[in-house]
Amino acid sequence: MSYKAYQKEFRREKLAKLSQCVALLDSPYATSKLPDTCKERKSLQAEYDLIMTQYTSELLLHSRSKFYEQGDKTSKLLAHRLSQISA
Repeated sequence: MSYKAYQKEFRREKLAKLSQCVALLDSPYATSKLPDTCKERKSLQAEYDLIMTQYTSELLLHSRSKFYEQGDKTSKLLAHRLSQISA
């Protein structure tokens, strides 16, 4: 299994697990409003948001590279220069 495929599978499983845990904490929190439940739910939601933010930034980076590669000659030169700078 390639590294990217492993990352994708791990991220998908982690997001599913976090979503399930948040959903399970929602019903007790709605009835009791305990601070511990609220704190745990917020930490799970923050972890979920962090994973989704990283995933979104990867997608944006990928879409930018496709745009530069498929653009006109000046865009290709710019993309090449940017890759040299970032390396």
